[in-house]
Amino acid sequence: MPKLIDLLKRTVSDWQHDDTGRMAASLAYYAAISIAPLLIVVIAVAGWVFGEDAARGAVMDQLGGVLGNDSAATVESMIAGADKPRTGLIATAMGIAVLLFGATGVFVELQSSMNAIWDVEPKPGGGPMAFIRHRVLSLAMVLGIAFLLLISLALSAGLTALGSALEPYIPGAPIVWELVMFGASFLIITLLFGMIFKVLPDVNVRYRDVWIGAAFTAALFVLGKFLVGIYLKQADVATSYGAAGSVVVMLLWVYYSAHIFFFGAEFTQAYAHLHGSRWEPTRDAIPAQHGKHPERRAGGRELNAPLLADEQRDR
Repeated sequence: MPKLIDLLKRTVSDWQHDDTGRMAASLAYYAAISIAPLLIVVIAVAGWVFGEDAARGAVMDQLGGVLGNDSAATVESMIAGADKPRTGLIATAMGIAVLLFGATGVFVELQSSMNAIWDVEPKPGGGPMAFIRHRVLSLAMVLGIAFLLLISLALSAGLTALGSALEPYIPGAPIVWELVMFGASFLIITLLFGMIFKVLPDVNVRYRDVWIGAAFTAALFVLGKFLVGIYLKQADVATSYGAAGSVVVMLLWVYYSAHIFFFGAEFTQAYAHLHGSRWEPTRDAIPAQHGKHPERRAGGRELNAPLLADEQRDR
């Protein structure tokens, strides 16, 4: 118990130090710009397997459950506006480039925030190659989300079919399958957070530390999503802001959810530092010169000891 208390104290302290309110506001802004192209790419990739209508319906159902039907309809209209067909090879190529650039923008911003949380910064002089590498990494995250959507659709279809087949034989089957669906959803959210924690920050950290932090963050996120939803409904934000209400609801949801996510990221960083792998920057990064832990600026070897052979294999 004392270790857990120390860990939570460290998490709260770092969460406050890193100015996560500014990070959350910045992420909400980039999310508003990136959400339409991001979802277009995700729906297109998932649509290759399940069909575009099924993928679009699944995404809209999720958005409707989180943001409400009005905000989900606003996002759907944004997708329709950004996905208009273009004539000509050059126009099509430029449209695809702009689409991919917009879709990756939110992850570039998220990577910058994650590096601040982990107390690292890119090595100076990266040049165009560093920019391209970050965009490619962000595109990989977009494709990863599409892959998780595929898993979600497959699980949903399989569990629904199984539940229908077994319902006559299992008392209380609807409740059982609701719990199973909740568990599957929680697992997918954990996988998403684990992927972000492992891939985006410029640090080497063990999978064990990543999954502990991802599960903690997923639990916070599920609870927080419920509480934020209640707040947005009670505050009647959509009505207060008139025509812009749907967009404001989306921005506020991302803003509050980002606070929860960054708290989970701080927990992961604190756990890895206090009880885990004693992470170190990748070859493309250095300890932050103005980070929250000055001892790391000198190389941090007393804290970030060289990785053992078995730890290297675990990466």
